[in-house]
Amino acid sequence: MKQYTNTNLINGLFSGTYYTIWNDPDNIFYGDGDNPDQYEYFQMKDIAQGYQDYKHIILEALQEISKNIKNIKVIGSYSPREYNFSTDVIEFELTVNKGVFQDIQKQLENDKDFTQYLKDNYTSYDGFISFTPNNPEEIFQALNDITHPEHDQAFGACISYLLYKNRKSDDPYSTIELDMYEKLSSDGYATYEDVED
Repeated sequence: MKQYTNTNLINGLFSGTYYTIWNDPDNIFYGDGDNPDQYEYFQMKDIAQGYQDYKHIILEALQEISKNIKNIKVIGSYSPREYNFSTDVIEFELTVNKGVFQDIQKQLENDKDFTQYLKDNYTSYDGFISFTPNNPEEIFQALNDITHPEHDQAFGACISYLLYKNRKSDDPYSTIELDMYEKLSSDGYATYEDVED
């Protein structure tokens, strides 16, 4: 079966291009002796293509969560006209066996840190309306019912937490995103632009 998701629902895969490692000239100087005043710049179409070309990096991390995740494919990307309320998004189609939802629940149902994670990240407050349940009972109900209106959000919240839990460093970017960034940088997916004075 197909499970559709995106980097807005699953944290840790891609943080967007607005003042992140992908495009911030204040933080990314890659000049050499010939071009000391250039910085690396990524366009969304190239990032999306790179994520498709190196999807195995993401798939390996997802399969550590569940072997019932069989494949991943980039099916699109989106960049907002303005970055006031949203950021760039990469959209994915996952091929999964139905047992993936039980695999996820089994790992999380007795995890007290997961309960706190939901409360901290998905509780509505002034200026933020959450469309994701903020407690395990409602998350698991939505997760295991593919017709539930909050199924995709529940799946994303669970995967986000498990990727975060499996992260191997304290860097603000997940090891997945860093791996993708380094791979796309070294393999020529970025362009170079002069740094303005």
